[in-house]
Amino acid sequence: MFNRAVIPIVLALVIPDFVQARDLESSYSAVDIEKLQITVGVGEIRLESGSDDAIRVEIELKPSDDAGADVDDLIDAAEVVASSSNGRLELQVVFPGGGKDSDIQQDWRVYAPQALGAMIEMGVGVLDVRGLEGGVEAKVGVGETRVDVPGGALRLNTSVGEVSVHNGAKNIGDVDLDSNIGEVSLRVDGNDIESERSMFVGSRLSWSGDGEDDIDVRVNVGEIVVRID
Repeated sequence: MFNRAVIPIVLALVIPDFVQARDLESSYSAVDIEKLQITVGVGEIRLESGSDDAIRVEIELKPSDDAGADVDDLIDAAEVVASSSNGRLELQVVFPGGGKDSDIQQDWRVYAPQALGAMIEMGVGVLDVRGLEGGVEAKVGVGETRVDVPGGALRLNTSVGEVSVHNGAKNIGDVDLDSNIGEVSLRVDGNDIESERSMFVGSRLSWSGDGEDDIDVRVNVGEIVVRID
């Protein structure tokens, strides 16, 4: 009988260089600004009412899950571009020299005066708007939309995802909710409004108040939940 030597096997692991994240901060005067427009490819936007008359922006940039090899260079070169006209301030992160914005996840935290309205366009991600009363228009490709505001008209459109809304019912007009594949629900002052179902897979609902702020929410695939009180 003989002893077998136990030989440890050491695996050489190739550890890639750490892929950096980067923070961007900026501030803009809200004088003569009525609407804030933000465009994001992939990421998250949290937009809420602030305590002053400025628009303050904090953005974290980090690689998306399927980012390309040149993601570090894209993050290093990124900058926030702002333009304003006709009472609208437009903000967007751009990558000088090109590159796919889908390689970068953009997480925005924005504080704006309560009276402002918002116009948001997002490819994939989460949108969360709180406290603004100047109205919200949003288009999200895939993701979740959450809106909790004291008032204002709403026009929300999502291809795939869920939309939840709470509106303070200051001046609500026509409410139209439509999901091609999914459920819709509406509660007004504690009372559930019955929806209309079409083709067994989708549902729609219409209701009218006495005000002028319309709420229009449309989802291709997903659920819509709206509460007004």
